Amino acid sequence: MNRKIKFRGYSEQLKSFVYGFYQEVEAEGVGYSYIFWQGHVTPVRADSVSQFTGQYDLNLQEIYKGD
Repeated sequence: MNRKIKFRGYSEQLKSFVYGFYQEVEAEGVGYSYIFWQGHVTPVRADSVSQFTGQYDLNLQEIYKGD
């Protein structure tokens, strides 16, 4: 089974979800969350991050954990 490992997170900066690889970084006791996508790095809200389940709905839209 080949499942895409993919995440989404809401960017306050872009006012939309971004999709790609996820990384969480802690510096001086403060946590930061980032999504890496198409050569960009975008900070996202940590509480909005969810992982692609590998499944699609009836409209062929990707389903993410928590949808």
